[in-house]
Amino acid sequence: MPKYFFSQTFKKFENVFLKYSTGICNFSAKQIISAQSDTLTNGFYIKKGIMQVNIGHEIGKEKTVAFIGEGAVFPIGVSEHRYKVEYSIIEKAFTDVIAYRLPYPNLRKLILDHSEIGMVMLEHNCDLTSFLFYEIGSQSYNNTYNKICNCLYMFVQYGPYKDNVLPLNQDELANMAEKDSV
Repeated sequence: MPKYFFSQTFKKFENVFLKYSTGICNFSAKQIISAQSDTLTNGFYIKKGIMQVNIGHEIGKEKTVAFIGEGAVFPIGVSEHRYKVEYSIIEKAFTDVIAYRLPYPNLRKLILDHSEIGMVMLEHNCDLTSFLFYEIGSQSYNNTYNKICNCLYMFVQYGPYKDNVLPLNQDELANMAEKDSV
């Protein structure tokens, strides 16, 4: 199963992220953290909960590409915004989320001050990039049933759900698996 869910990568560095953060953010489930066309200026260390990452298309459709859980950082950025796709990223709180806000200048300083974290971030970005290439390359080959099963498995395996009830409706599942969307 491809890695749709990124978590625990930076858990051992949580205190360092807190030191470089500009505050703790609380997001309610389904709250938009950054909308399409927003300039991304902050990364977030996820202390609790799950963030949903979508890619938006100019015609208004969205495609869920990944979930970021506890102990992970997203998006990792350091300063410049040179790529159009950066303005297509939509971040939402999938569950209630508690996160440390890391403005990109602070994240850059953290990386320069802590080379071990910088190396983990590089590896994390490589994993995310590999996953995105997998998604692009296999989109026309993986059937919808397979993708839905992978997503449901991921939610049951990693999600903080009470009584095994997933907070998903049919439209949200379709958004995650739709082949001919963005």
